[in-house]
Order: sequence, then C-alpha cells, then structure tokens
Amino acid sequence: MTPEQLTTELHRLLPLTAAMQVEVVDLRPESLILQAPLDANRNHAGNAFAGSLYALASIAGWAFLYQLTQRESVPAELVLADGRIRYRRPVRKTLFAQVLLPSDEQQRFLASLIGGHRTRLRLDVGVPDLEQPAALFQGLYVAVPAALPTA
Repeated sequence: MTPEQLTTELHRLLPLTAAMQVEVVDLRPESLILQAPLDANRNHAGNAFAGSLYALASIAGWAFLYQLTQRESVPAELVLADGRIRYRRPVRKTLFAQVLLPSDEQQRFLASLIGGHRTRLRLDVGVPDLEQPAALFQGLYVAVPAALPTA
C-alpha cells in the first residue's frame, strides 16, 4: 500500500481525516508519519487544537495497524481501547504524528491474530514540532480477528 492509497482509505473509513486534511507522508515497513495542516486544525489562539493533535496521534496508531493487517492479509477489526496524551508545547506549524513499530513486535501481534486471539498492543506516537516533542500519545489498540464475534 502506498502513502496515497492509505490516505484515500483513511478518508473513506474515517471521515474525520478528510475534514482534518490528514495525509500519509511517509510509510515504511516499521513506521508511519501523518501530517495535517495547521489552518484546518487550529484553535482560537492560532496554535494546533489539542483535540486535533489527539485525533491525529490516535489515527496514526490505528492507520499503521490497519495497513499492517492489510499488507499481511490478516483481516481484523481494530479499535482504540484507551488513549492518553501529554502536551509539552504548542504546535504553531503543520501537525505531524509519527509511529514506529519494530518488525519483531509486528510479528508477535500478527501471530496472535492469526492464532485467532484478540490482541492488545500499546503504541507510542510522537507529535514532533521542529524535531522536538510537542506531545506524546500512548494508545492501547485492540485487534479482533475478523472471524471472531466482536461482542
């Protein structure tokens, strides 16, 4: 899946991403970077709206897992079960969210899904601003194999 294809999928599956003008700007086997323009995601003071930063970060984690399950042909329902963010400084330019998941962790995640298990994975998503962390999001994602009932 290319960054452009994943962007299109995000806009289709999560309409908020279209309103936020989210784009996948980098997609590699172990990482993903999303961006969104400040103008569409600003608060009354002209900084990035905290809710937009939270949304972008949580979507980055979900998007990485979505493309991973698609890439490996392991159908799953993915949800964010818990998320926390710590804001460190205002963002005054384009918003970014970056996630990294090493291949060994990916393989454990996929093996559990292939084995028919509900799988939990905690991801850290950085929200950089000029190469310094503006915020750090920690999300607990749950994946349910598509063959299992979600209830």
